[in-house]
Amino acid sequence: SLRNPKVMHDNIIAVLLDFLAIGLDTKKVTIFKQSDISEHTELCWIFDTITTMPYLMRAHAFKDAEAKNKEINVGTFNYPMLMAADILLYDAAVVPVGQDQRQHIEIARDTAEKFNRIFKTEVFTLPEPHIMAEVAVVPGTDGQKMSKSYGNVIPLFASREELVKRVMSIVTNS
Repeated sequence: SLRNPKVMHDNIIAVLLDFLAIGLDTKKVTIFKQSDISEHTELCWIFDTITTMPYLMRAHAFKDAEAKNKEINVGTFNYPMLMAADILLYDAAVVPVGQDQRQHIEIARDTAEKFNRIFKTEVFTLPEPHIMAEVAVVPGTDGQKMSKSYGNVIPLFASREELVKRVMSIVTNS
C-alpha cells in the first residue's frame, strides 16, 4: 500500500488528469476525491459495527491475499465495507460492474438489508449489479482476466514502444 504523501498526492492529480484526458465531460460527471468526504469513512465505521469478521473473511480479495500468504492489513480486510459505504451513500439502485466485482454489490446489498432490518428503517436502497455480458470479464494480453496485478494490461498512456511490445505479445488464435 502507498504511504508516501507526496506520491499519493501526485497519483491523485495524475488520475484526475487521466480522466480529463480520456474525455470525461465535467458538465456531465462529478469528480471528487473520496477522502474529502468524511461520510464515506463514517458510514464504513457504522457498517463495521454490524459486520462480523467471518463474513468479511469470505471476501475474494481477502481469500486471495491469504492464499498467497500476503500480510493482510486491516484496510484490505475491511475494504468491502468501505466499498459498501461508497455505493450505499449515494442511493445507487444499479451499479455497473464487471463479473469480478459482483461480490462488492452483494456485500453492499447484505449490509443495506442488515442495517435496514436492525434499525427498522428503509434508509438504504438495495443496489443491483449491471453486468454487460460482452464485457463481464475483459481478457488481458495473456488471455487471463485483465488485471494490473497479473501484468496483462495495456496501459492507457503507454509509450509507443511499450504499446508495440504489449500488443505484439498477445496470443491470438492461429
